[in-house]
Amino acid sequence: MIIKWLKKSVWIIILALLLLSFGRSILMARRARQDIYDQTAETEALRQEVQQLEQTVKEATSSYELERRVREELKLQRPDEVIIELPDQPL
Repeated sequence: MIIKWLKKSVWIIILALLLLSFGRSILMARRARQDIYDQTAETEALRQEVQQLEQTVKEATSSYELERRVREELKLQRPDEVIIELPDQPL
């Protein structure tokens, strides 16, 4: 009688440990899945930022943009242009 009870108890303990282990594995898999989702979203956001920065660099290094910056900085004008400089603050 006691032996049957011990055998049942051992099987119940083994089953409980297996269930706990399985539950823990499920939680770890969910966390890993969420981490992958978060990293994927972050990667996509960084890709978009890189594209925007590449576009900004492309625009900033175009010959037209370089000429415009140099002319504004050095206050140069073309022969057919008139430069009107306005004060930074209203009078």
